[in-house]
Amino acid sequence: MTSYKRIPKLELARSQLEVALRFYMLEEEYPAVITLAGAAEEVLGKIAEKKGFEPALKRNLRELLAAYKHVWGEEAQESDFAQLHNKARNELKHLCSGNEMNLDYEKEAAELLSRALENFLLCTGSPHPSQYKFTGKMLANWEGKQDAV
Repeated sequence: MTSYKRIPKLELARSQLEVALRFYMLEEEYPAVITLAGAAEEVLGKIAEKKGFEPALKRNLRELLAAYKHVWGEEAQESDFAQLHNKARNELKHLCSGNEMNLDYEKEAAELLSRALENFLLCTGSPHPSQYKFTGKMLANWEGKQDAV
């Protein structure tokens, strides 16, 4: 007998975020982290928007478009910047280009987790319990990459 269960979208997104954070902190399965964090970020962003907040991706795009106009003196297409922000997530979810992916998986995972965590804060009014551990790990990873240069 199959047992169906109703789970609110916020709880589903929280579950995806929890698993993504767990793998990120273990430095494992970055492609799965990107996919899970991307799904959580999107759902949490829509919930935040329904509550009247500006989701992380929209805020990032707004700021990029303003900087682009300031520097270049002309308007840019929001969709172009959105494509760049979501390229890794979309390539992992869909066939897209069909080419092998050569990218910094940890960096892409950290960026999507950052946006998901920002949206989580907007939705719940509180930072995620793992927010500070994640930020510390992300900064340590970044510093390690800087030392390697």
